Amino acid sequence: MEDSYQKLRIYVSAFISGASMMILEVMGTRMIEPFLGNSIFTWIGVLSVMMVSLSLGYFLGGRIADRKPHGTYVGLILILSGISVALIPLFSHPALKFASKFGMVYGPIPASFLLLSIPSIFLAMVSPYLVKLNTKRLNFLGESSGNIYTVSTLGSILGTLLAGFVIIPNFGIHATLFSLSLILLVNGALFLGKVGLILVVLGLVVNFAIPQPANFEPIFDEVTLYETTSASQYMRVADLPNRGVRLLLVGHGAHNEMPLNSIDPLLGYPAYQKLVYTLLPNIKKALFIGLGGGVMPSDMRRKTNADITVAETDPSIVPIAKEFFNFFEDEKLKVEIADGRLFLSNSNETYDYIVVDAYLGPLTSFHTSTVEFLDELKKHLSPGGLVFVNIISSIEGEKAGLFKSIYKTYKSKFKNIYVFSVLYPTNFTKSENVVLFATDSNYGDKETFVSLFNASSDGEAELATHYYNGPVDTSSYPLLTDDFAPVEFISIGGYNYS
Repeated sequence: MEDSYQKLRIYVSAFISGASMMILEVMGTRMIEPFLGNSIFTWIGVLSVMMVSLSLGYFLGGRIADRKPHGTYVGLILILSGISVALIPLFSHPALKFASKFGMVYGPIPASFLLLSIPSIFLAMVSPYLVKLNTKRLNFLGESSGNIYTVSTLGSILGTLLAGFVIIPNFGIHATLFSLSLILLVNGALFLGKVGLILVVLGLVVNFAIPQPANFEPIFDEVTLYETTSASQYMRVADLPNRGVRLLLVGHGAHNEMPLNSIDPLLGYPAYQKLVYTLLPNIKKALFIGLGGGVMPSDMRRKTNADITVAETDPSIVPIAKEFFNFFEDEKLKVEIADGRLFLSNSNETYDYIVVDAYLGPLTSFHTSTVEFLDELKKHLSPGGLVFVNIISSIEGEKAGLFKSIYKTYKSKFKNIYVFSVLYPTNFTKSENVVLFATDSNYGDKETFVSLFNASSDGEAELATHYYNGPVDTSSYPLLTDDFAPVEFISIGGYNYS
């Protein structure tokens, strides 16, 4: 009976440690995202630190298990892993602040090390210890280790699925870390008897004493209205009373803003849609790839009679847009929960106007930037139609790589690209919102283009003067394809094509 209990305890612990490792890994990316984004660099940082921690944990666990092959030590390791998980929120904000000094590319490595390495090392120590406890005879060592690592891997699979489909969409970081810590503490108590119960109580005290983590970098004078982490991204809504705007922040950057005391909802780059109403006065069908706060499709619904469809990958952002940014749906304005590229590939519709607003700051979605995507886009664009593209880049200088690569890619498919500098129309080396109009229609040179809006009364003429008519040398930058689109490296100027 004792032997059966021992085996059950060992396999349960292998399963829990495997699941905990993967939950911690996925949650690590969520803690890092508001400070450093959720890019390939974030995953590289988290995965590399986790692999190093696993290696060190396996090494230490194996060494200690040979010297002290007792279940008590497994219990202590699990208790220590539970307490170390509970302590993460205590230093998450200063650790992430420190890591952000290394930038988006290298910052995730120190961030992952500071947040995840200690609990990951403890969790990795468990498996070799369990192999030692489970092996009664040397000639069964292979079978014993295979069983332990199989059960641990099954736990890792379940932990990954739970993190993606249950935990992140429904629970916050603090609740997840609290629950994970508690499970590890109870698991450790199974090996420690009455002493274990005392340590569980101590771990609970630690959990309740730790404050909720600061999951984001607050903006000066910000009034946070709402914060959540969906299955795919971190989001918050904040008012900036001094600036008179409401922001939707996705990941680590602002995605949409709306004035608080104005009947005109178009501010920043969305305001350039006002030019479209003059260029395309008879829009019958429009498609928006990416909802954000929904200010652009809502404004189009108010000012035109077009049938408007929004393709948005994250269903969690729709109620946020409705509650905080006056977005609405009706018979003429519908949201489809789908990836924009996949939506187009499954659609038979054509549109007079398509907006590609799926780029989160410099973290450009590569699959909506490539030649193959533009082939699909153009197939669904009416003759004379226009594509509105919003990116974050400079237009000139060392940080212009993203703009030039995307410009080059769109220019390969459209006869004319009209570029607008949103924030710095006299300093094109600063990183900012850049709006591109891609079309086969010809609206002439800058003087001719601006003259189209002289009779307008809603500020369009001023917006039109932001038309950038300088030369765009794209010879040193790649044409983006599904095969080769290193947009993250281009965005941060880390790739030299010259």
